Amino acid sequence: MSFANIGNSLNLPSEECYNVFNDSKGYMWICTENGLCRYNGKNLKIFNKDNGLPEGAVYYISEDTSGIIHVITSQNRILKIDISIELNLLKIVIEDNGIGRARSNEYKKVNLHNPVGMKLTEQRLSIIQKIQDYEEIKVSVSDLHDPAGNACGTCVELFLPLSIYK
Repeated sequence: MSFANIGNSLNLPSEECYNVFNDSKGYMWICTENGLCRYNGKNLKIFNKDNGLPEGAVYYISEDTSGIIHVITSQNRILKIDISIELNLLKIVIEDNGIGRARSNEYKKVNLHNPVGMKLTEQRLSIIQKIQDYEEIKVSVSDLHDPAGNACGTCVELFLPLSIYK
């Protein structure tokens, strides 16, 4: 194993780092006060509230034996991210342990918060679908429930062609 000092050349979103993890695909994940960073040795991709994380601070990341990434945020939200290939499509499944869509909609009525993440994702996928004439692109959102029937999170499934260009 070799180490290199990369200093602040990555421009991390925060000076506070809580966890660093290397996954089975070779990515280095860095949990910070202002988001989760994925580093491939050359480029840094930052995931934060602006592009999909439920909270800014990410405290912990791990990977199970199936390759599913687990993320714990500052509000004890847990995200499970599973990426696989199914029927010649890229399948991305993201589950969280949040409050569910119904309760979230109640908060939106009394709060000024107007989330646009799903709308933007659907618009972007629609553009790709129209330009490339793909029928395979699909987004599915479902509520998760505990054994008593109470909402305990949300599951988002994305199905994308393996190649964006025909």
